[in-house]
Amino acid sequence: MAESEWSAASAVSPATICRRRSLQPPLPMPRLRVRKIRCAIWSSLWTVLSACLAVATSAQAQDVILHLKNGDRVTGSIVSTNAQEVVLSTPYAERITISASQIARREDQGAKAVAQPPKPAPAPPPASPTPAQKAPAPTAKGGTDAPAPPSSAAAAPKSSVSKPEEQQPTLGAGLPKFLMDWKGELEVGLNLAFSSKDRQTYAGRFRATHLHTTPSKRLLKNDLDYLVSYGRADGVLSDNRMDGSWKIEYDIGKKFLVYNAAGAGFDEVRRIDLRYDVGPGLGYKWVTRTNFVLLTELGGNYQNQMFADDGSKQRYSLRLGEESWWQATSKLRLDEKIEFFPSVDKFGEYRLRGEVNLSYLVRNNVALKLTLIDLYETDPPIGISNNDLQIRSSVGIKF
Repeated sequence: MAESEWSAASAVSPATICRRRSLQPPLPMPRLRVRKIRCAIWSSLWTVLSACLAVATSAQAQDVILHLKNGDRVTGSIVSTNAQEVVLSTPYAERITISASQIARREDQGAKAVAQPPKPAPAPPPASPTPAQKAPAPTAKGGTDAPAPPSSAAAAPKSSVSKPEEQQPTLGAGLPKFLMDWKGELEVGLNLAFSSKDRQTYAGRFRATHLHTTPSKRLLKNDLDYLVSYGRADGVLSDNRMDGSWKIEYDIGKKFLVYNAAGAGFDEVRRIDLRYDVGPGLGYKWVTRTNFVLLTELGGNYQNQMFADDGSKQRYSLRLGEESWWQATSKLRLDEKIEFFPSVDKFGEYRLRGEVNLSYLVRNNVALKLTLIDLYETDPPIGISNNDLQIRSSVGIKF
């Protein structure tokens, strides 16, 4: 009896062990690999941000003041200029176009900060000729005039005053112009609530924008955006996410532009270990005024999400975007952006992202900000809400 039970157990045991092993979750190698990728993204993003911050703080573009004929003054950095218009970048607007006919005069501010080499003393003016010098030169034998002796002014070698001007150091000498045109903003926010439930939320954001005019007078724009937030409610994790994006725009005319956008991030609460997406497209500028800009974009988008349960999801979508900003006053600014991602392979599935920012400039480089971000998707991870609404208040520092 014992032998039969032992033989039956030995016969069933290998299959049972194999079946149990097959039902066990896989080894945590994929999760470890995802975490390594996440750490690599963190470190690379921090490296890029540190480099941008160092360059932006050490290399500022030259500022000018344009005095307009109506009495107003506009201070900013010159992006491009020609005979018809001047394009400036200001702390409250990335690009302002001013007609040359409206400008009364221009005042350069950065020229004072440039170390000028000592200029050589100008050569004294030639002395007025004496009566003896005014007398006609004596006539040589043979009826020909004798050559006049060379004057001291003519004999003196010409002093080259322009050489030191050509060799004088200019602002940012030795650095590419590409690294000189960065402008950034750092936002820090803290929301605390101590009541029946204690809540603490910490948020940060870094933005960097680069405007460069190519030799063909076309505008090339780089836009870096990095967001991070962390929060707890009664000791329970309520928010832990990071999102970074990089967008490149290139003007192919006064109205049209092409772009390419890429992004990456994670969201622990929504159980997304890693997310990355990329997609090019075409844009059109409907309105470009000194205090208001409106544009729309159409393109494609590929997204891949890696979840905490070792699953993943790939999406192929169109991208319909709308973006505008309005400088209501010299201190108050409103900007908004809407992105709609309808799926191309699953009809009826889509994603929607909207963002509104209200900024009030307290000082030249300090602003109070109120941000609203809304994320909606028709097919979220299991157990996660379709809608994700974020309201943040922060202090922004421009540089």
